[in-house]
Amino acid sequence: MNDTAKQLLRSALLLLLAFFALHGLTTVGKYVGYASFSGAAGNIYELVISHRIPVTEWSGQYGVTVRVDGFTFQQTHTFNPGEIANINLLYNCLQPDTQHETYASVYDPLTLDFSSVTPATAAQVDAFYGLNSSGASSTANTLTANITFQFGATTITAPGTYTYKIDENGAPATFAMMALKDATGKLFFGSILTNFTAGYNGDIINYQMLVPMLQNQSTTKYYYFTDPNDHCPAGIGSLPPTGLLIGNVSSQTGARLQGVIVDVASTSALSDATGFYNMSPSAGTWRIYAILTGYIPYVNNITITANNTTIHDIVMIQNIPPNPNTGIGPGIGPGVGPGQGPGVDVGPGKAQGPGQDQGPGEAPPVPFVEQPKQIEGTDYIISLADLRRKL
Repeated sequence: MNDTAKQLLRSALLLLLAFFALHGLTTVGKYVGYASFSGAAGNIYELVISHRIPVTEWSGQYGVTVRVDGFTFQQTHTFNPGEIANINLLYNCLQPDTQHETYASVYDPLTLDFSSVTPATAAQVDAFYGLNSSGASSTANTLTANITFQFGATTITAPGTYTYKIDENGAPATFAMMALKDATGKLFFGSILTNFTAGYNGDIINYQMLVPMLQNQSTTKYYYFTDPNDHCPAGIGSLPPTGLLIGNVSSQTGARLQGVIVDVASTSALSDATGFYNMSPSAGTWRIYAILTGYIPYVNNITITANNTTIHDIVMIQNIPPNPNTGIGPGIGPGVGPGQGPGVDVGPGKAQGPGQDQGPGEAPPVPFVEQPKQIEGTDYIISLADLRRKL
């Protein structure tokens, strides 16, 4: 081999080594970081580091789903990849005395054939949405449970998952969702409604759901609907004994709020343009909820007396996310609730309402820094040789 050939070979080897070195640095850079902590001398500390990867193949939604007589508008939402949206859903019919679900599909529900509803497979969801079936965010890795529920009179067990609620210990078991397809193979997703409870961020809600994003589009539009088999004859929800509940909903500044969902004993109403609402819930002592996006959910107690009118005004507190650059760690949790609610009955009985209450509040997601833990215990003397051997 002459000198020219040797020089070419050395140059090729150097280029190859440089390529592998740069590739190695790029790869290592994804998994190697730097963390430091200054602690008091003589103490042993435990430093916990978590690695979180944003998921853009799926988006999440949460909120309140209730029945409001006469509400027949088609509700939709267009998601950005990885978005988590607060979506309150209203339906003209949620059949009484049965389990309820809310459904979402990229297809208009008028184009779906509900004559036969069956479970969707992970492969079908991946193929339609363009998800990587071997990736961490594949349908098989996301919908890891089997959810059993009723669609009309049919019992279905479909692939799904449970999503966490705040302070839920162990595996989640409250908010269930599932993947389905209609008689023609069109996909849709469902979420089983729960009683009003605190969701993943402390908001009072009754559903949470994940929906996949179309990978060949920058946004994905979903249509919402309920079980088409629900039957709500006229007069349901007005059976005696009931009482009339009326009131006004306003902000802390006194501005009247429109579109607030007010729910008492599974009876719901919307506040109008003047902030006024009215409904006829069953007689008894109940929790009253008022929900409006951008405001802390209002939660209070109320007593409804049969054949009497109860006036209950509601003051909503605007939800202002804290500055993530102040405070300690992820911020302050529940916060202060709904404000004042007089609840003064009119007519015989004159039961005095509850007044102030503590509400759930909301702690918006902010960067989470877990402080190292100081470990108290007995001091031990370890020789340098032992230490080197352990390392």
